Amino acid sequence: MAGMQDVQDFGNYTPEEWEAFNEFLKTLPPSGDDASSGDGEPPPGQRLDDQLRPPDDKSDDPPGGGPPGLNIENFEDRFPGYAYILKLGDSSLLEAVNKWIAEYQADDSEYWTTTSSDTDKINVLLGWVEQSDWYTTRDETERAALIMEVSDPGTWLKKIEENKEAIKAAARAMGLNVDDRLDELARTSMLEGWTADELGEELAQAMFDPTLQPTAGSIRALYNGLLGFANSQLTTIDADDLWEMAWGIKRGDDTLENAYQTINQSAATEWDLTDFDLNAEYQQNGTTMAGRLQGVRGTIARLWDLTPAELNLMDLGPSRLIVTEDGNRRLMNSQEAGLMARADDRFLDSSTFKDEVGRIGSGLMRMMS
Repeated sequence: MAGMQDVQDFGNYTPEEWEAFNEFLKTLPPSGDDASSGDGEPPPGQRLDDQLRPPDDKSDDPPGGGPPGLNIENFEDRFPGYAYILKLGDSSLLEAVNKWIAEYQADDSEYWTTTSSDTDKINVLLGWVEQSDWYTTRDETERAALIMEVSDPGTWLKKIEENKEAIKAAARAMGLNVDDRLDELARTSMLEGWTADELGEELAQAMFDPTLQPTAGSIRALYNGLLGFANSQLTTIDADDLWEMAWGIKRGDDTLENAYQTINQSAATEWDLTDFDLNAEYQQNGTTMAGRLQGVRGTIARLWDLTPAELNLMDLGPSRLIVTEDGNRRLMNSQEAGLMARADDRFLDSSTFKDEVGRIGSGLMRMMS
């Protein structure tokens, strides 16, 4: 078996290659036979390393004289469990595999002096993959999704369809139409790993458009709620600002509490009261400006022949409802509101005014009779 020692020095072979080589040795004729050059040499015209190639391997001899039979073309057949590395089609991954194969083929490579099994070699490859741009620029969720897409397309497509249905349902609840972007959103949901709890927020992030103002759904409901709160605090907030708040809450960039504080700050600035802290009053007991002026509203509405609901205190504003005393600004009380209402021309057309004038006239007539 002197010839075996000669070949063993030729490079580092896998157990499978050695087995193939041993089978080959059994086929050699005795030394001196015309069919062989002797001492374990292959028949004329046939290289020893050709005996170690897979039957369908037609690759050129590898550089460095190392073990043949592995190249980028047959990598998938040799290591099917890791074929996804090439199927991903990323240049940094291809570079890692080519580098790995080059080291595999180099008989004097430091990588193979202590890694004889395919498992050891693959572990080295995976270490290089983890240093690639493809790996380091993506999180675990995105990497797993991309690997599923190329290695298990059936499961990938099933999950894509499931996500499409969930996205359409969430979009309907939000008052959004996502038909034109459904494929894109479904793929994004896979790459980013959207959960059911996150779906609404993620969808709002993806669909956000400051000019998009749904006429129904949860975003519209948020807008309506913010508008109602602004009205209850008797402050005017631009509609675009309210829509931005609603989108921000839905996207997870803002909270309802923060939006309320913004509205309260707007009211506090607009009314500029010194007798109470508008925001603190709301935080502590839920008191709104409309609530504090409920008695004032009732008095003015009665004197102007309106229902309280018909009277919009915002039309009066701070200029009519604020009393300034010694530099301090406070809300008027019901008595002061009655005096203000009577001084307005609207009082002259009211039934209250007519009744009062009628009573005065009847009194004068009695006095004169």
